[in-house]
Amino acid sequence: MGAQAEEFGQGRVLALDVGELRCGLALSDVARKHASPLAVLPTADLLRVQPSGGGGRLREIVAEWEVAGIVVGLPLESDGSEGSQARHVRALGGKIVAGLGLGLDVGAGLGSGAGSRAIPSAPALSLVWYDERKSSVQAKAAGHEVGLSERAMRGHTDSRAAAVFLQRWLDETKGDLNGAHEIN
Repeated sequence: MGAQAEEFGQGRVLALDVGELRCGLALSDVARKHASPLAVLPTADLLRVQPSGGGGRLREIVAEWEVAGIVVGLPLESDGSEGSQARHVRALGGKIVAGLGLGLDVGAGLGSGAGSRAIPSAPALSLVWYDERKSSVQAKAAGHEVGLSERAMRGHTDSRAAAVFLQRWLDETKGDLNGAHEIN
């Protein structure tokens, strides 16, 4: 695919379920119809600034999978508002995405960001903040349904939760990144 397609027409979508210790990653297929768990990485590693100027392993994933957009899950309150946990995740998620070296100025609105600046040779990406309420509960329930124990799920729940809210986002938006905030 090379450079991202015009108006974010092609490319996968990466979801981040940001936690204090771990960050679950999930990835869509190229057609943006299905989400799958990808990996669980230590949040501290994603926050660490790399000497090469980018987000290390996350930047590699973005390039390797030709990611066109990133959906970061926000743990909203039951009434849909942002509480302290959502604000904390927004701050951590913003630092992680900004660590990609793409010049992101993370905004406050759900589904949006504010400000961007061009960085030569960086692929254009789109950023979406998305409601991830109950995704961990749903991921655990799905694991139990197929007979997985808590022990078997340990270490995988975060990426499965990211897949749950990414699938919801794909279903709701049909994978359309055109209204999302561009980071480049």
